[in-house]
Amino acid sequence: MKARVLLLAVVLIPVAVDGRADTKPLRIAYAAIAGSQAPVWMLKESGRLASRGIPVDLVYVAGARSVTAGLLSGEIQLAVLGTTAIVRAYGRGAADLVLIGGVVNNPTFSVMVHPSIGRAEDLRGKPVAITRFGGSVDFLMRWFLKRSGLEPVRDVPLVQVGDVPSTVSALEKGSAMATVIEPPGPTILRKRGFKKLVDIPDTGIQYQFLSLATTRTFAQKNEPLMKNLMAAYRESIADFKANKGKAFQVLEKYLKVNDKDALADVYETYRLNVPDKGEINLAGIRTIIAEELTPQESKGIKAEDLVDLRFAGK
Repeated sequence: MKARVLLLAVVLIPVAVDGRADTKPLRIAYAAIAGSQAPVWMLKESGRLASRGIPVDLVYVAGARSVTAGLLSGEIQLAVLGTTAIVRAYGRGAADLVLIGGVVNNPTFSVMVHPSIGRAEDLRGKPVAITRFGGSVDFLMRWFLKRSGLEPVRDVPLVQVGDVPSTVSALEKGSAMATVIEPPGPTILRKRGFKKLVDIPDTGIQYQFLSLATTRTFAQKNEPLMKNLMAAYRESIADFKANKGKAFQVLEKYLKVNDKDALADVYETYRLNVPDKGEINLAGIRTIIAEELTPQESKGIKAEDLVDLRFAGK
């Protein structure tokens, strides 16, 4: 799927008193072609927003940094993206950014490696693939390497490849010996001869992986719309978990994957890890603040500062 080219202009969405958009569609962006994006895909495909009179333009924009810039410019009104990018931007002065709901509240990733790699130490001096610097894959790969006694970059080169499918290609081509990847990546890579070194959730890390984000300015100006949107979002999560057939259709459409084992892996992973009510794991945000921001950047910042609890539960 190719990203739609976004114009560098501010898009304002007029909202009537009942919270329905009058003319321009609500532009929602997602930052990766991966199973974790299923809740926002289901939001679009379920028709829950259309039934509320809210037209939607769903766009793929590769990379959390680009999506964050789109939110701040007003070009994008809502986005599902790695929480790490929002925390980093907030800590560096982008205080208008705010999280309004959880998408995936756990780190649903595995470290997948070349068959010759038996332990983390074997990665010393060997390149590993990440999608983009500053994203969730980058964060978790660095965290895993440090936890294993390896210094990212100095001991293990990080190769930025652009997107999730490209991490699979990097391992297949031999340009990387490992990656951190979410479903369906582990299933696909196992079938191609690679092996799993560790499941990140088994390490016990608290990590708010993906969140719904907007700006405080947009949320305050369009509170009825936001409440309608979040109601539709929660209903779409219920649709995803209750209607396996529809969920598989949506996953196959957006992932461009017809491997039934891989799709089943994706579905089961996110059936279990997408929060029922769109709530946010505040402890997972605290991990990002502690690990990602400098002491100066994090000074005085609490996880609650980044979340608008009118829309997202704890």
